[in-house]
Amino acid sequence: MDILGIVMRWLHLTAAFTWLGGLIFMNVVLTPAVAPRGIPPQFIRLMGMKRFSRFAWGSIAVLVITGIYNTSTVLSSLANLITTTYGIVLLIKIIAVALMIGITAENNLILAPKLMAGAPKPPNPPDKKITGIQKTLVKLSYVNLILGFTVLLLVAILRVAPNF
Repeated sequence: MDILGIVMRWLHLTAAFTWLGGLIFMNVVLTPAVAPRGIPPQFIRLMGMKRFSRFAWGSIAVLVITGIYNTSTVLSSLANLITTTYGIVLLIKIIAVALMIGITAENNLILAPKLMAGAPKPPNPPDKKITGIQKTLVKLSYVNLILGFTVLLLVAILRVAPNF
């Protein structure tokens, strides 16, 4: 029994669950829950994002490390990424995850600080620039969620794709 392999897969799945679960909560639960109360969902999302970002970045680090390990145990060479069905699906998954990391970086490191710096004090409404940043952040959050579900689909395909 490959104990290290089991631990690495478990860590990989746990990190993926944490990251995607947080995206689901923020996009499907938090924003719709506060919108009817008149609280701008972008500000609530930002508050949640600030807390969740530590978990997200920790999950991303675990995913990268365990993903490299897991890939090294399945593919006999890097050439298999473009010469086998398994490798091609895995490469698409890696690209999707890289896009997710890029979107997470954009939201956490660029857009969120701009929102926090430019957010007006209540009861003043946000200006057009801040509203535009909010809309971009929300759209990118939904794109990230869609990419996350795409990654899950690709994982399901990997379970049945031949890896030779």
